[in-house]
Amino acid sequence: LCRSAADMVLWIKLGFLAIKQVAKPVAARIKASARTSDTFRKLILAVGQRLHRNTLQLDRIAEGKGAATHVAPLRETVAVERGSDFVA
Repeated sequence: LCRSAADMVLWIKLGFLAIKQVAKPVAARIKASARTSDTFRKLILAVGQRLHRNTLQLDRIAEGKGAATHVAPLRETVAVERGSDFVA
């Protein structure tokens, strides 16, 4: 199938392109499900809030500051958006 390294690189690029094309409709469906299903929305909301807390903590640690004792939660719509983007 692959006769040279150049052929292998081509197939890898095509594979990643195919994955990106499939991921776009999947992401749209996840976002739509988060809007309509209360159970799924709660799960995605929790993922978005946890992602926000983790990002802030990592940023503070990278800056040489101590870990934050309290992180203000995101608005619900922003948390759902970030959570669905992360899951997708």
